Amino acid sequence: MNREIKFRAISKETKKFVYGDIDQCDGFYTISNTTKIKDNEYERFSHIVIPETIGQFIGLKDKNGVEIYEGDIMGEVLGGLYVKWCDKCKQFQLHILNLNECMACGGDLHWSEFVTFDDNEVIGNIYENKELVREYL
Repeated sequence: MNREIKFRAISKETKKFVYGDIDQCDGFYTISNTTKIKDNEYERFSHIVIPETIGQFIGLKDKNGVEIYEGDIMGEVLGGLYVKWCDKCKQFQLHILNLNECMACGGDLHWSEFVTFDDNEVIGNIYENKELVREYL
């Protein structure tokens, strides 16, 4: 199954998430997207983004149909877990916020045996919801 490859990051200018394709040029990361203006007329926008906030779409949606990106915090069943790439597992996995430990390869319990992403919901992300991150530290 092929999945859509896209990214999000916080724009340096607007301080809000922007979504689209990612590029790096002259030491800056940009996310670009195309917007339809009129019939058969499109405009491409590029946003310089904060590199630490870049997250990839993992190809899955939560129980409410919300796309899941790296850095998203899952709850309520999975409170205290966030989505991050695991180099050892070679896939996106849930990590424990306060330990930065992969649930699949770092813990005794393989999380995917009892819960899936679509059983839960995105309740925030580690960049915009510092109060959720602090709650689990």
